[in-house]
Amino acid sequence: MALILGGNMIRDIGLTLTEKLYREIEYEVDAEWSYRVMVDGHENSRRVIKDHPPLPYEVPLLENFSYLSFPPVYSISPPVGAAVNMQLFGKSATMMWSHINEATKEIYWIHGFHIEDGIQSRGWILASCKELEERYDEEDLIMYQGVGYGEHATREDYWKLPPNMDVIKYGANGEVDKGTEFLGKMVTGVPLGEMSDRLERRHFATGVKIKDIPKHTWDCSDWAKGTNEFTRDMRLELLPEFQNATNYTSSVTTHVAVLVQNSFLDSVFSWYAVYLGLFTAEMIGVPYICYGYFPFPAIFNLFVNTSTETYTMRLSQLATGYEIYQPIQVSEKKCPLQWRLRKDVWEHGPFNEMSTVPDGCMLPPRGIARMIPPIFSAEGKNIRQFLTDPPSEEFWEVLESDEVGADRETGIIPSIGDVLRLKFVVDPAYEPIPVKTFPRMDIGVGQVWPLDMTLEKVEIMVNEGYSGLGDNIEHYSKLADKKMGKKDVEVPEFKPLSDYAKSYRKELGEVHPIYLEHL
Repeated sequence: MALILGGNMIRDIGLTLTEKLYREIEYEVDAEWSYRVMVDGHENSRRVIKDHPPLPYEVPLLENFSYLSFPPVYSISPPVGAAVNMQLFGKSATMMWSHINEATKEIYWIHGFHIEDGIQSRGWILASCKELEERYDEEDLIMYQGVGYGEHATREDYWKLPPNMDVIKYGANGEVDKGTEFLGKMVTGVPLGEMSDRLERRHFATGVKIKDIPKHTWDCSDWAKGTNEFTRDMRLELLPEFQNATNYTSSVTTHVAVLVQNSFLDSVFSWYAVYLGLFTAEMIGVPYICYGYFPFPAIFNLFVNTSTETYTMRLSQLATGYEIYQPIQVSEKKCPLQWRLRKDVWEHGPFNEMSTVPDGCMLPPRGIARMIPPIFSAEGKNIRQFLTDPPSEEFWEVLESDEVGADRETGIIPSIGDVLRLKFVVDPAYEPIPVKTFPRMDIGVGQVWPLDMTLEKVEIMVNEGYSGLGDNIEHYSKLADKKMGKKDVEVPEFKPLSDYAKSYRKELGEVHPIYLEHL
């Protein structure tokens, strides 16, 4: 399915998936993930938590969210992200992820970072295939090679340093500047020429080359386990100061990764899809894990006993309290293909080809949380596995139709073997929102909206002057509620940006002028 959807994304922007294009996708996927960590996870998280904690009413400003997660797939408020990371992974942990080429079934890079107290404190570039080594630009080579072994900033030194604005503004633009040099000091890298050699090493127990582990095992869960043993050994060799921390490794294929980077444009859908990705077998009956963790954090097992609706909405409320249309972390110059894909997804709506949502529209958050995926298990699945609140009569009409075939008495939704259905079922109570309704969006900045957004609410907020950047979002949200006729609504006072927020946006505006338009 990932191959089909990934191929469709490429086709939709007018390109044909060739080996050359696939290699470019591999590079851009690598760059975008890695710079999410180094630019956003390292520097911006540290700025928000330690250097300039925002005023309470400025917490929802878009620039105060960060890709502080493992993998860095969803935006989160950094103080919350740090707490979530400690709950999931512990106080001290090394987090690695490996990417696999679907065509060759070979690992082509293994990168990651170390976290202390839930915050990314050290990048670690462990291995890259020869094709990537040859593709890296000057900026990549400085960061990915780091400063060698033992010369980088210590954990204590790192927290004493002020956030580097060159990194935050210009990181991942393909050019070498002061920010690039700073990033190099934050990374344990690999000398050029040795990056690909490490993938030729052999697994100590099986004798299989590290790059070939996916050829000998079934899915991402197995790949993560085999790769984790290698990364743990390499950590003991190169980073012995972290040997007592838990070592986690995840695995994913290129097409799944590029789908995640672009289809997971909105944070609520990210949470929904992460749930399905972790529990593919349990939720839809496919005996294949498309995203694997090892070791698997035990707390995740609590989630499988909740409905997708409960999980999606509660995690969204915890992580941000808002719907975030998430930014791409690299410049258009550095990764033009990623920008084309992201723009296309924004214009047409994420994952719309897999649902009945009209082209050019977005489902509101609650509508996303209540989607029901295709079912592959022969016995079908009970509707309670997906929905918290019972379906309305209108929704039951959709569910009992010939296209879905649900049994109202038992709550069973049949498998595709009984009723062929490859699209997600959408609750008709949630009206899709045309993308053109939103203010103009900079793909490198994103937007933030209330979780209870509807088409009417978005229209009112935009008409009242809301920019999408988070300033006074609660004022505009409650004002819209009041105009929609909701009772007992208190509209918070409109507050101008603080001096620090203004000055910070002026700096960001040098790269993203949209910040200057709304000062």
